[in-house]
Amino acid sequence: MPFDSNGNYTLPTSYFVQNGDTVLPIQHNPPFEDVAQALSSVLPRSGVAPMNGDLKMGGKKVIGMADGAASTDAVTKGQLDTVSDTANKKANKAGDTFTGDMLFGPGTGGRYSKLQANGDVQLNRGDNTGFNTWNAPNAYFGWDGGRYVFGPAGGLVAYGYLQVDGPGLSTKFKPSGDIDFSGFMNTEFGPYLSTVLRGFKSGNQPYVTNGSGSVAHGLGRKPSKLSSYFVCTTAIYGWSVGDEFEVAPHAWSNQADYGITLWADTTNIFWKFPRNGLAIIGKSDGVVYAAPAANFSLRVRGAL
Repeated sequence: MPFDSNGNYTLPTSYFVQNGDTVLPIQHNPPFEDVAQALSSVLPRSGVAPMNGDLKMGGKKVIGMADGAASTDAVTKGQLDTVSDTANKKANKAGDTFTGDMLFGPGTGGRYSKLQANGDVQLNRGDNTGFNTWNAPNAYFGWDGGRYVFGPAGGLVAYGYLQVDGPGLSTKFKPSGDIDFSGFMNTEFGPYLSTVLRGFKSGNQPYVTNGSGSVAHGLGRKPSKLSSYFVCTTAIYGWSVGDEFEVAPHAWSNQADYGITLWADTTNIFWKFPRNGLAIIGKSDGVVYAAPAANFSLRVRGAL
């Protein structure tokens, strides 16, 4: 008979004999054959036979075990307690403190990144003994032995922007070369950096004797410096198409009503020509001429 679900074994009913009964092979042999079969299904204490199925503990403990040694051995609770100890370089998710460096790697060529015991973080493509293999061809951020750099060329290798954050603030360094400032720099300087460096340059404006005009400068505040230029649109007096030269404001010629006056507000630059227009000097002969309106256009500039 097989073992029942609780591990109990029961002999076949034919085993039992009474005094005076004749023992027959058909009655005597089956019980012993059944016993032999049943004993072959048990786990010997000596360990000579392996398990051929799962060992069901039924909620009971396995006690008195030796520590596991091979990679396929079961481990004891004591072993788990030991490897969970911070002294053995294992840390809990909360509350534990590292007392030495934590290395990530080694990668190709023995390269490591490192969380250092002093609180620093070293992200590098060198090795942990002296950064002697700082030659990885890919983009990275890390320590090259003397400084922190971006990528093998020392610059930020990215297609986004580098953002430096503070309490409620951030400054962005963009791939285009632009910088978005914040805080005091944003209030006093950042938005005007480009306009301060470049100022305003108009396109061609009509040149009309005794005429006036205006153009929006977009500087956001009244420019402190104004200047005017003529650009040649049809060649004359030695000037070629595209030639540009500065003409001074209030450049009166012998008090004969030649010149230009410029002024501005926070939005526009304005100009006014007198009745005779503007006197210019011939490029080829140095002679003073009244500039023909058909040959020149006006350009104005403003700077903060």
